[in-house]
Amino acid sequence: MKEKDVKSDLLQASVPRKALPTEEQIKSTWRKGVSCKVSIVCHTYNHESFIEQALAGFLIQRTEFPFEIIVHDDASTDNTARIIERYRAAYPDIVRSVLQTKNQYRLGVRPPCFTFPLARGDYIALCEGDDYWLDEHKLSKQAAVLDQSPSAVMCYHDAIRVSQEGRVVGRSEPSRAGYNASQLASAPFIPTLTRMFRNKPVHWLDRRPLPIALDIVLTSYFSRHGGAVYVNDIAPAVYRVHDGGMWSRRGTVERLRTTLDAVLFIAARYQEEGDTRATRLLLTRAVSELIGAVGTAIIGKVLMRRFSERLKARLKRLLVRLKPDS
Repeated sequence: MKEKDVKSDLLQASVPRKALPTEEQIKSTWRKGVSCKVSIVCHTYNHESFIEQALAGFLIQRTEFPFEIIVHDDASTDNTARIIERYRAAYPDIVRSVLQTKNQYRLGVRPPCFTFPLARGDYIALCEGDDYWLDEHKLSKQAAVLDQSPSAVMCYHDAIRVSQEGRVVGRSEPSRAGYNASQLASAPFIPTLTRMFRNKPVHWLDRRPLPIALDIVLTSYFSRHGGAVYVNDIAPAVYRVHDGGMWSRRGTVERLRTTLDAVLFIAARYQEEGDTRATRLLLTRAVSELIGAVGTAIIGKVLMRRFSERLKARLKRLLVRLKPDS
């Protein structure tokens, strides 16, 4: 990462928020008689220190179309739910809340199982409760791209990674070239907080237990509806690296295990549906992930001791059942 990029990102990430607009001010720019265009979906757990910054990034969005904000709290043990309810009371026509009384994550149920069916928008934009957006035109720009790109199911942009102290520690730079449907099926890296995708039913959500890395699953799933387009004129969204983060706190081996669990879940679904090409594509990625990990000596030693027997068994079953192309 270039020094000037770091300075620019740090400046952007630390810009003070303007006073938030009222609900009436937000709605005053919306075209009359137009239905909800974008559903912002936010999943949160014990994010009392961060959730207001996430909500602020949603509420500063300047659009000519209606949008909604759906916030799911998974039975937080801090004040996250109270903060969400305060915003829901202040923005009753925009903010909708789903407040769990029992933690669903521990039961193997992932937040999209609750939020996606509630989304009324043509498009869905994702952002976790500990991340936030900087660009007030993000929704407008991404919706315009999808409006003009009928062959695309998704669009995305850059993100930066910020430490708990607010220091920029890196950039997440997905492919500038975008992805066609075939490439998207292999679940390439696309930062979750930068995605906007068409509101399509996700039938795999009825499976239990769902993988932890559900964003990987969704990336591949949506490939059946089209490719993905990169948007280059949106300020990077901010991914916060902190001790309580679901991904940040995982060690290298655990991240590998989580990724492989998701990839093999997708491969099994494609195999059930008779899609041999997609199954092979995902198995190739699984093998590549393993080779890359074993190539690092330290990881390789730990991997041999700790790698999940369940994952190895699933990979073996898929390889045995997969028939050669005729």
